[in-house]
Amino acid sequence: MGIWQTIKDIGSGIGDIIARMVEAHEKAMMTPTPCRQCQQEYLYKDLHPKFSTSFAQRSSFPYKQMWEGKTYLRHHSYCSTCWDAIVQELERQRKLAIHYKREAARVQTHNERALALGRDATLTISQWIATLNRLDWHCAYCGGPYEELEHWIPINLGGGTTAGNCIPSCESCNRRKGNRHPDDIMNKESSLSPEVHRRIKADLQKLHGNQSVVPRVTIKKHQARGQEMELS
Repeated sequence: MGIWQTIKDIGSGIGDIIARMVEAHEKAMMTPTPCRQCQQEYLYKDLHPKFSTSFAQRSSFPYKQMWEGKTYLRHHSYCSTCWDAIVQELERQRKLAIHYKREAARVQTHNERALALGRDATLTISQWIATLNRLDWHCAYCGGPYEELEHWIPINLGGGTTAGNCIPSCESCNRRKGNRHPDDIMNKESSLSPEVHRRIKADLQKLHGNQSVVPRVTIKKHQARGQEMELS
C-alpha cells in the first residue's frame, strides 16, 4: 500500500503542476501586450507569429527559416496588420536575394563584418537594392561604375552596415576616401568634396529616413547553431 500511495501522491503532484501551468498559460494568453511594431495593445493570444503553425505555414517563408533554425522570430509579438506587412517584406527580400545573389552575399558579408566590430548590422537586401537603383548603380561620389559597397562613415569610426550609411562606390573613390570621416575631407576639387558628402547624406535620408517596414534585424552568434538572424 505504501508504494501505491507514493505513486498516487506523485501523480497528484504532477497533476497539480500541470494544472498550474495551464492556468498560467491561459492567464498569459489574455494579457494585454503591445505590438512590437505599432505599439497598439492586443491580447497576447492574438499576436503573431503563433506557437502552433500548420505544416504549410512552416514550409513557407519566414516560418521555414524559423523552424530550420536560421531565423529566430519572437512568438506573439506583432498584430495582424504589422505581421502581414513583415511577411510581405520578408518575402520580397527573399525574391530579391534570389535575383541579386551577388548583392545579397555582399550585404551579408558587410553585416557580419559590422557585427564582428560591435557596430549596427541592419542593412537588408531590399534597402541596398533601393539605394543602388536611386543612384543608377553608379558610384555615389564620382558617378563612375559601381564596384564596391562603401560605408559613408567608416566602421572603425562608429559607422554601421545600415541603410543610411551604405552607398555604392567605385574602387578608386573608396580607396581615396579610406577610413576618413566625411567631415575630415576638405578637398573641394575632388569627387569627395564636402558638397558631395552633403548630397549623399540628403539622398540617404530622403530614401530611407528612420523608418522601416520590417523590425530591426540583428545577427547574433549561437554556440549550437552558428549564426542566426533575430527579428527583435
